[in-house]
Amino acid sequence: MAKITSHKYTVFFNLVSILFFVLMVTRVESRFITGNFFCHRYVQVNSGDTCYAIAQQYGLTLDTFYSYNPNVNCDDLSIDQYLCVIGWWL
Repeated sequence: MAKITSHKYTVFFNLVSILFFVLMVTRVESRFITGNFFCHRYVQVNSGDTCYAIAQQYGLTLDTFYSYNPNVNCDDLSIDQYLCVIGWWL
């Protein structure tokens, strides 16, 4: 009987440990995404520029470009508008 009880505690401990690890990783990734963002380089929008072209020019995926510029409306870019192309989160 002692072995079965010991086994139950081991399984319970392992499940709690896995749950703790998953929650910890989720919390860290959430903090990374929503932490303090600093833009290192901006570019000025010129006539005919698109979000895709600017992202490609600086080697960014569109997801990264949008994360650097969360409020940008790519369907309505304004000439002389500044967009972030190099940045990082702290």
